[in-house]
Amino acid sequence: MSPASSVRGQAGAPSPIPTLDDLILELYSKQRDLAAYLADLSRSDAPEVEARKLAAFGLFREGTATLGRLLHYRGEGNRDKQLTDALNKALDLMSRDLGVQL
Repeated sequence: MSPASSVRGQAGAPSPIPTLDDLILELYSKQRDLAAYLADLSRSDAPEVEARKLAAFGLFREGTATLGRLLHYRGEGNRDKQLTDALNKALDLMSRDLGVQL
Protein backbone atom coordinates (compact mmCIF):
# COMPACT_ATOMS: atom_id res chain seq x y z
CA MET A 1 0.00 0.00 0.00
CA SER A 2 1.43 3.38 -0.93
CA PRO A 3 1.62 6.21 1.62
CA ALA A 4 -0.95 8.18 -0.36
CA SER A 5 -3.41 5.30 -0.38
CA SER A 6 -2.99 4.71 3.36
CA VAL A 7 -4.23 8.26 3.97
CA ARG A 8 -7.41 7.54 2.07
CA GLY A 9 -10.17 5.24 3.24
CA GLN A 10 -12.63 3.29 1.11
CA ALA A 11 -13.35 4.53 -2.42
CA GLY A 12 -10.88 7.42 -2.22
CA ALA A 13 -12.57 9.06 0.78
CA PRO A 14 -10.23 10.55 3.37
CA SER A 15 -9.60 8.49 6.48
CA PRO A 16 -11.27 9.75 9.63
CA ILE A 17 -9.19 12.06 11.79
CA PRO A 18 -7.89 10.09 14.79
CA THR A 19 -9.01 11.15 18.23
CA LEU A 20 -6.57 12.35 20.85
CA ASP A 21 -6.97 9.02 22.63
CA ASP A 22 -6.14 7.19 19.38
CA LEU A 23 -2.95 9.24 19.02
CA ILE A 24 -1.97 8.60 22.64
CA LEU A 25 -2.48 4.85 22.29
CA GLU A 26 -0.53 4.72 19.03
CA LEU A 27 2.38 6.70 20.46
CA TYR A 28 2.37 4.60 23.63
CA SER A 29 2.53 1.44 21.51
CA LYS A 30 5.48 2.85 19.56
CA GLN A 31 7.21 3.81 22.81
CA ARG A 32 6.85 0.24 24.05
CA ASP A 33 8.34 -1.08 20.80
CA LEU A 34 11.18 1.40 21.06
CA ALA A 35 11.81 0.39 24.69
CA ALA A 36 12.08 -3.26 23.60
CA TYR A 37 14.49 -2.22 20.82
CA LEU A 38 16.60 -0.29 23.34
CA ALA A 39 16.66 -3.31 25.65
CA ASP A 40 17.96 -5.44 22.76
CA LEU A 41 20.61 -2.84 21.90
CA SER A 42 21.69 -2.61 25.53
CA ARG A 43 22.67 -6.28 25.49
CA SER A 44 25.37 -5.54 22.92
CA ASP A 45 28.77 -4.05 23.69
CA ALA A 46 29.70 -3.64 20.03
CA PRO A 47 31.06 -0.16 19.28
CA GLU A 48 28.89 0.26 16.16
CA VAL A 49 25.77 -0.17 18.32
CA GLU A 50 26.51 2.95 20.39
CA ALA A 51 25.31 5.34 17.67
CA ARG A 52 22.05 3.40 17.34
CA LYS A 53 21.63 3.44 21.13
CA LEU A 54 22.06 7.21 21.25
CA ALA A 55 19.64 7.75 18.36
CA ALA A 56 17.07 5.41 19.91
CA PHE A 57 17.39 7.11 23.30
CA GLY A 58 16.85 10.48 21.60
CA LEU A 59 13.71 9.20 19.88
CA PHE A 60 12.48 7.68 23.12
CA ARG A 61 13.03 10.96 24.98
CA GLU A 62 11.17 12.95 22.30
CA GLY A 63 8.33 10.41 22.24
CA THR A 64 8.03 10.51 26.01
CA ALA A 65 7.84 14.31 25.99
CA THR A 66 5.20 14.23 23.25
CA LEU A 67 3.22 11.57 25.09
CA GLY A 68 3.33 13.71 28.23
CA ARG A 69 2.03 16.74 26.32
CA LEU A 70 -0.77 14.70 24.73
CA LEU A 71 -1.81 13.34 28.12
CA HIS A 72 -1.76 16.88 29.51
CA TYR A 73 -3.94 18.12 26.62
CA ARG A 74 -6.36 15.26 27.20
CA GLY A 75 -6.57 16.23 30.87
CA GLU A 76 -7.21 19.85 29.89
CA GLY A 77 -10.08 18.69 27.72
CA ASN A 78 -11.59 16.75 30.62
CA ARG A 79 -11.34 19.79 32.89
CA ASP A 80 -12.89 21.99 30.20
CA LYS A 81 -15.78 19.54 29.82
CA GLN A 82 -16.27 19.38 33.58
CA LEU A 83 -16.30 23.17 33.79
CA THR A 84 -18.72 23.45 30.85
CA ASP A 85 -21.02 20.84 32.40
CA ALA A 86 -20.97 22.68 35.75
CA LEU A 87 -21.71 26.03 34.10
CA ASN A 88 -24.55 24.53 32.06
CA LYS A 89 -26.04 22.99 35.19
CA ALA A 90 -25.81 26.30 37.05
CA LEU A 91 -27.45 28.14 34.13
CA ASP A 92 -30.23 25.54 34.00
CA LEU A 93 -30.87 25.98 37.73
CA MET A 94 -30.87 29.77 37.42
CA SER A 95 -33.15 29.59 34.41
CA ARG A 96 -35.60 27.40 36.32
CA ASP A 97 -35.45 29.50 39.52
CA LEU A 98 -35.77 32.84 37.71
CA GLY A 99 -38.26 31.62 35.13
CA VAL A 100 -36.02 33.00 32.36
CA GLN A 101 -34.45 31.18 29.45
CA LEU A 102 -30.66 31.61 29.76
